[in-house]
Amino acid sequence: IRDEIINNNAIFTPEIDYLLTKQGINQSVLDFGGGNKCAFQNVVESKIKNNNFIITTIDIQKHRNNTSKNYIQYDGVHIPFSDNYFDIIVCNFVLHHIPLKQQSLILQELSRVCKKSIMIIEDIQINPIGILFSKLHYIFFKQSPSMIESMHSENHWINLMENFCFQLKDKQRIKGKLYGIEHVYLLINKK
Repeated sequence: IRDEIINNNAIFTPEIDYLLTKQGINQSVLDFGGGNKCAFQNVVESKIKNNNFIITTIDIQKHRNNTSKNYIQYDGVHIPFSDNYFDIIVCNFVLHHIPLKQQSLILQELSRVCKKSIMIIEDIQINPIGILFSKLHYIFFKQSPSMIESMHSENHWINLMENFCFQLKDKQRIKGKLYGIEHVYLLINKK
């Protein structure tokens, strides 16, 4: 599962395509929950040669490598930036790791610091094998398999984001390499 996300650059294709439409415009990008591997940031820097993107990664984990130029460890509650600070927020495979009762608080914070758009990629389970892989995924990340309740359908994520003044602009299914796992890409614009 880890390799599926970190080493499968094709997963980020919809996000890269969207960012390529923003070439030539200075954009501040928040990689929310990007982890100390900073997979998204590394892929973007290798695919997009134009340096018009200022990418900041924040996560609750301590930074363990020097691959990211702008990495901030934060408290998991308050994003340490002012209102409407980031043009684009990237939230890849993060929301389902947030306990159900905290998801609304985090989405409220993302809405607060977002100026224009949020790009989300989340896992979607399509059969019992997918549910099993998802439970193993939580064990790998040292979380309780009961966190499976934090995984939602693409419609649930869309409805949740619409509650925070966002509107769906684009949606794509991304086939996973593992049987039973698919991903959904959502581009959501601030109203």
